[in-house]
Amino acid sequence: MGNLCTTIKNILAGIGLSGFALDIAGGAVLSLLAMAVIPVTGWLIERGRHYVYKGLCDVFHSRAGYIVMNYATFPGVMLHELCHILIAKLTGAKVDKFRLFEPSGTSLGYVQFHCSGKKSSHAFQMAATACAPVALGFVVIALLRSGIAFFHGFPVCQAYLWHMLLSMMCHMTMSKQDLQGYLRGCFGLFWRFLIIGFLVMFFTGRIVTGV
Repeated sequence: MGNLCTTIKNILAGIGLSGFALDIAGGAVLSLLAMAVIPVTGWLIERGRHYVYKGLCDVFHSRAGYIVMNYATFPGVMLHELCHILIAKLTGAKVDKFRLFEPSGTSLGYVQFHCSGKKSSHAFQMAATACAPVALGFVVIALLRSGIAFFHGFPVCQAYLWHMLLSMMCHMTMSKQDLQGYLRGCFGLFWRFLIIGFLVMFFTGRIVTGV
């Protein structure tokens, strides 16, 4: 992160920006990068799931592939839906109904919610809730890795945590509905990311760039 911020600052400083203007512009760049990385990551994982599933179907049977990719990774499905629920509640949206794991057709679980509060915050609630499994997925994976290290010497606990970690990685995806909600509300998300990006840029790389 530090190297990325320094690189961005050096580029922006090279075109004449300095001080707060440089930090704001750098924060905007970081915000746009983050907003692009989230759906791209979700799409890449979804594509990876597709090819693994196809490979399992070719080697074994379509039913076996479905069971391995969905039922065997049910902790990831539950964590996926819990991420939606957590961010929906934290941003002020109201969760109407959810199922953490209920396979039905192409759906393994779902969360139904509606935006509430000030209308100006609806876009943020929609976009943040839509991308929650990807954005929070990185946090969940980091916590699980820490848990695996903590339980060194306890293979059963480590195996369970590894199962959860791999399952989460399989389900850090965004459905078509998630992507649609994310695109509709991304403008509201941008301003929140911009504040975080500005603070990151303000506190990093200043000595290197001399501003």
